[in-house]
Amino acid sequence: MAKKKATSLSIVIPAYNERAHIGTTLKEVVDYVNHEGIDAQIIVVDDGSKDQTVEKARQIADKRVSVVSYHPNQGKGFAIKTGVKHATKDLILFLDADHSIPVSHFKD
Repeated sequence: MAKKKATSLSIVIPAYNERAHIGTTLKEVVDYVNHEGIDAQIIVVDDGSKDQTVEKARQIADKRVSVVSYHPNQGKGFAIKTGVKHATKDLILFLDADHSIPVSHFKD
Protein backbone atom coordinates (compact mmCIF):
# COMPACT_ATOMS: atom_id res chain seq x y z
CA MET A 1 0.00 0.00 0.00
CA ALA A 2 1.43 3.39 -0.99
CA LYS A 3 2.13 5.89 1.73
CA LYS A 4 -0.15 8.94 1.50
CA LYS A 5 1.83 12.14 1.19
CA ALA A 6 0.77 15.01 3.43
CA THR A 7 -0.74 17.84 1.48
CA SER A 8 -0.05 20.58 4.00
CA LEU A 9 1.71 21.28 7.29
CA SER A 10 1.21 23.68 10.19
CA ILE A 11 4.44 24.34 12.08
CA VAL A 12 3.90 25.64 15.62
CA ILE A 13 6.85 27.34 17.31
CA PRO A 14 6.24 28.21 20.99
CA ALA A 15 8.53 31.01 22.12
CA TYR A 16 9.36 32.68 25.42
CA ASN A 17 12.12 35.29 25.47
CA GLU A 18 13.66 33.88 22.28
CA ARG A 19 14.74 37.15 20.63
CA ALA A 20 18.24 35.73 20.17
CA HIS A 21 17.04 32.62 18.29
CA ILE A 22 13.69 33.24 16.64
CA GLY A 23 14.99 35.09 13.56
CA THR A 24 17.46 32.37 12.60
CA THR A 25 14.96 29.61 13.34
CA LEU A 26 12.25 31.21 11.21
CA LYS A 27 14.62 31.79 8.30
CA GLU A 28 15.71 28.14 8.40
CA VAL A 29 12.12 26.89 8.59
CA VAL A 30 10.98 29.14 5.72
CA ASP A 31 13.98 28.08 3.61
CA TYR A 32 13.24 24.41 4.32
CA VAL A 33 9.55 24.53 3.37
CA ASN A 34 10.40 26.52 0.24
CA HIS A 35 13.11 24.05 -0.79
CA GLU A 36 10.89 21.03 -0.15
CA GLY A 37 7.82 22.62 -1.76
CA ILE A 38 5.71 22.10 1.35
CA ASP A 39 2.38 23.90 1.66
CA ALA A 40 3.00 25.23 5.15
CA GLN A 41 1.84 27.77 7.64
CA ILE A 42 4.27 28.78 10.39
CA ILE A 43 2.77 29.92 13.67
CA VAL A 44 4.99 31.55 16.28
CA VAL A 45 3.25 31.59 19.65
CA ASP A 46 4.80 34.18 21.92
CA ASP A 47 4.16 33.04 25.48
CA GLY A 48 4.26 36.41 27.23
CA SER A 49 7.88 37.26 26.38
CA LYS A 50 9.50 40.25 28.06
CA ASP A 51 12.05 40.77 25.28
CA GLN A 52 11.62 41.59 21.59
CA THR A 53 10.63 38.07 20.47
CA VAL A 54 7.41 39.30 18.84
CA GLU A 55 9.08 42.14 16.96
CA LYS A 56 11.88 39.87 15.74
CA ALA A 57 9.40 37.22 14.56
CA ARG A 58 7.30 39.80 12.71
CA GLN A 59 10.39 40.98 10.79
CA ILE A 60 10.39 37.75 8.78
CA ALA A 61 8.84 38.78 5.49
CA ASP A 62 6.95 35.66 4.52
CA LYS A 63 3.19 35.45 4.09
CA ARG A 64 3.08 32.04 5.79
CA VAL A 65 4.47 33.30 9.11
CA SER A 66 1.97 34.47 11.69
CA VAL A 67 2.57 35.53 15.28
CA VAL A 68 0.16 34.92 18.14
CA SER A 69 1.00 36.69 21.38
CA TYR A 70 -0.57 36.92 24.82
CA HIS A 71 0.31 37.98 28.37
CA PRO A 72 1.07 36.79 30.97
CA ASN A 73 3.29 33.77 30.40
CA GLN A 74 1.23 30.55 30.53
CA GLY A 75 3.89 27.90 29.87
CA LYS A 76 5.04 25.87 26.89
CA GLY A 77 2.10 23.45 26.93
CA PHE A 78 -0.38 26.32 26.74
CA ALA A 79 1.63 27.90 23.90
CA ILE A 80 1.57 24.65 21.92
CA LYS A 81 -2.17 24.24 22.55
CA THR A 82 -2.74 27.81 21.36
CA GLY A 83 -0.72 27.16 18.20
CA VAL A 84 -2.67 23.98 17.49
CA LYS A 85 -5.93 25.94 17.77
CA HIS A 86 -4.65 28.31 15.05
CA ALA A 87 -3.43 25.50 12.79
CA THR A 88 -5.35 24.99 9.55
CA LYS A 89 -3.24 22.46 7.64
CA ASP A 90 -3.45 18.65 7.42
CA LEU A 91 -0.58 17.90 9.81
CA ILE A 92 0.81 19.77 12.81
CA LEU A 93 4.48 19.83 13.80
CA PHE A 94 5.91 21.77 16.68
CA LEU A 95 9.49 22.96 16.87
CA ASP A 96 11.38 24.65 19.68
CA ALA A 97 12.27 28.28 19.02
CA ASP A 98 15.97 27.57 19.55
CA HIS A 99 15.78 25.00 16.72
CA SER A 100 17.39 22.35 18.92
CA ILE A 101 15.95 19.76 16.53
CA PRO A 102 16.21 21.15 12.99
CA VAL A 103 13.13 21.17 10.77
CA SER A 104 15.14 19.18 8.23
CA HIS A 105 14.59 16.14 10.48
CA PHE A 106 10.92 16.23 9.47
CA LYS A 107 10.02 13.56 6.97
CA ASP A 108 6.48 13.12 5.72
